[in-house]
Amino acid sequence: MKAIPTNPKGFTLFELLVAMAAGSVVMIAIYAAYINHSRSHVTQQLVVEMQQNARAAMSLIKREVRMMGYDPVASDGVDNDATGGIDDETSGAGILEAEYQNASGISTIRFTADHSYDGATDDEHEDVVYTLVGTQLQRNGQIVAYDIEALGFAYAFDVDTDDDEELDQSAGGNIIWAIDKNTGDTKLDSFLDTNDDGIIDENDTEGGSNMATQIDIGFIRAVRIWLLARTRHPIPGHTDNNTYVVGANHRGPADGDWDPRRKRVLLTTTIYCRNMGI
Repeated sequence: MKAIPTNPKGFTLFELLVAMAAGSVVMIAIYAAYINHSRSHVTQQLVVEMQQNARAAMSLIKREVRMMGYDPVASDGVDNDATGGIDDETSGAGILEAEYQNASGISTIRFTADHSYDGATDDEHEDVVYTLVGTQLQRNGQIVAYDIEALGFAYAFDVDTDDDEELDQSAGGNIIWAIDKNTGDTKLDSFLDTNDDGIIDENDTEGGSNMATQIDIGFIRAVRIWLLARTRHPIPGHTDNNTYVVGANHRGPADGDWDPRRKRVLLTTTIYCRNMGI
């Protein structure tokens, strides 16, 4: 009876265990790389979505605010109402509200423009209100953007009698950016650059300081806009402990509903109202 020969090229149990362990390490590394790549992709998608959302919202507001006060029948050289007087008619277009509600930190702007060229601003698209409800940017009650964390407006004006059409300046030679904190009186009563350094930032008093003289909103000639957007979902591992200055509102970790796991982007712009004196 022949003996069964042994195979000197076979694997020992120890070798099999070593190979399995090495394979497991490789698989774990591949899986970890996949997870990191997946998370990075999701984060990039959220950031891109946030930026597009913020830019689209800002573009919409800019386009409409720029047309604030558009009143073609007041300067077209035509007797539109057939009363015998040229340019004696007007739609009365302009800014109606420039409010900041300090308790809730909500800014609202309302303005009109005679887009229909009929001497009135009674159409829905001619009387515009922008405000923030929760994290929804609304135009005339309709949602135009989500995940907007803060919205701010400030206003520069020209009340000088020298007809230079220059925006009024502070004692330090800086443009005065003001808001209306007393809801309903249509008067700018607080200025934002409280340390008069030409920059509205964390060094200025939140909510602004009282102006010596209140200014009627009819003298507004420029609007500054701040828009703070955030990602739709929190991002694991991300921490945002910054404080963002959004007009009169300082938004950051001190706020009870602050979620540091969300990425944010702050957009700012200044619009000179070409139909209101400049």
